[in-house]
Amino acid sequence: MLDSSPSGSSERYLSIGSLNPYVHRWQIKARVVDKSPLQTTKNNSRFFHVDITDSAGDIIRAKFWSDAAEKWHGALEKGKVYCFSRGRVNVANKRFSTLNNNYELSFSADADINPADDDGLCSMPLRNIFNSTRECPFPTDVLAVVIEAQPVSSVTARSSGEELKRRVLRVRDKSQMEMEISLWGEQVDCITETAALPQVYGLTGLNIRDWRGARSASSTKSTQIIKAGSGLLQPEEETAAAEMLQWYTTTGSSLSFLSMSRAGSTGEGAANDRKPVQEQSIKDIKDRNEPGVFAFVGQVRRVYWKPRQQQQQQQQQQQDIYAYAACPTWQALLGSPASEVRRWDSEKKQTFFDWHSILKSHFRVMVRAELDNYNGEQRMRYTALRVEALDAHSLAMLLHQQLKVAVPSATDFAESKKAKLQVISRHQTWQMAKHACMWSERCIKVVLCLLLIQLDNHGDISEPNAKRSLVEAH
Repeated sequence: MLDSSPSGSSERYLSIGSLNPYVHRWQIKARVVDKSPLQTTKNNSRFFHVDITDSAGDIIRAKFWSDAAEKWHGALEKGKVYCFSRGRVNVANKRFSTLNNNYELSFSADADINPADDDGLCSMPLRNIFNSTRECPFPTDVLAVVIEAQPVSSVTARSSGEELKRRVLRVRDKSQMEMEISLWGEQVDCITETAALPQVYGLTGLNIRDWRGARSASSTKSTQIIKAGSGLLQPEEETAAAEMLQWYTTTGSSLSFLSMSRAGSTGEGAANDRKPVQEQSIKDIKDRNEPGVFAFVGQVRRVYWKPRQQQQQQQQQQQDIYAYAACPTWQALLGSPASEVRRWDSEKKQTFFDWHSILKSHFRVMVRAELDNYNGEQRMRYTALRVEALDAHSLAMLLHQQLKVAVPSATDFAESKKAKLQVISRHQTWQMAKHACMWSERCIKVVLCLLLIQLDNHGDISEPNAKRSLVEAH
């Protein structure tokens, strides 16, 4: 990719992310990652487009029409770096573009496009990819140690039904992170399972995707796979690759690595337990207003059972039965299989979802917060990754923890009383003891009187003098 350093000549280049229709006299330095064939429209006009990306990983489409298409189609090569200027910034037509950019470029035959120096890889450490708050998918380059190349498998494309070849690589780097990279099509032959591994490779033009809290990379049509030591990397990149391989073979292979594509750690030093996600309140999660994975314990306020008319990512299982493959949390909430719920009538469903015990139950919910774009406005989107029902023991422990926070403990209460007693003087203590003795003497006399009355009623004491002597004796 390109040099992302702000020093030197790169200061005069504007980033693709800063382009908009109100910016004039701009110049960008970018690599051509995709190029369409030269096409002819119905009115015999020529047309083609290229997708270009800069050092920040932002991508934009550049279009060429008529004379500009004739002039620049042969001059622009896929994988090469150019300086682009004297073009127009327009609002992108999303009907014909799937790029994550609201704008596109348009160049005429008078545009200024010149070849530029290729500054090599703009590799991103795996930990930076894991912690990045950029909206997925986004492109990047990777320089890492390939430790495993899995056998080739076949995947059927949902859109076209075409059989595609796929190979999954496991890569690691000095940030002690691990990621899975999927190679597609002819790229699966660039690294085979019989290759001498571990080995450092540079992979350009990867697409980082997020799936249920796990991040992985996928190759694109513009991806280049370069083996370290082949002479195709820049000298500084070759040096970094050699140091990384030496580090991994001598030290890194025995360390534990956190996998961003799988749950938990991997490697010889990996622990068996997963790192728990700290529980917070819903208010705290919303007030943070930042991407991340959070957990909270709560109750279901309302369940909407009526399906929407338009749904995405459906998988037809049999006849008219549809299910979401990406939503495994429903059974934990309902407590009943979908086949059973499907046979209920509307009245039973209404009663079930209005008065069912799930409205009284507590659930531990793990959510992923990520930025999303709604009609040009940035908002936070929350996706439930896992839902677990709390049993009686877990709920009791939760209430116990909440009580410890809300109410002072019994130990603190006793200590406070003890401190007050220690302040009382000896004189006060003697007075308290004296009063206690006086009250005890009165109580004894009252008890004796009651006893004499009871004996008199039973005829056991008949002489008045005897009664009087007994009282005086006490």
